[in-house]
Amino acid sequence: RASSFGRFLIASDTLPPLLEIISPQNGQEYAGNPKIKLKLDDLHSGIGSERNISLSMDGNYVIPEWDPEKNVIITGYDAPLAPGAHTFTVSLKDRSGNINRQAVRFKIKNSLKK
Repeated sequence: RASSFGRFLIASDTLPPLLEIISPQNGQEYAGNPKIKLKLDDLHSGIGSERNISLSMDGNYVIPEWDPEKNVIITGYDAPLAPGAHTFTVSLKDRSGNINRQAVRFKIKNSLKK
């Protein structure tokens, strides 16, 4: 309902939010737990809250530490990761329900010397 004359625009947000996994990097090998760092943004409806951000390491939930002013998440994974392959997964949803999901696979070096 408009209370004055003028130009109006109706738009629909159909684009998923922007997501860049900075660390861990796909295919990289780490000596210990890598720092989790992501850049995210949504140019239209916005992210809204941390409820729209889901992080997991090998299927285990990771608590996001989101800085909405800088559009970054920097957090860690408390439990030491065992040597071998691991998968870090991110799911990001904007206020319109558009979803961007990404996953990276990386390795933890075996610390035993031969």
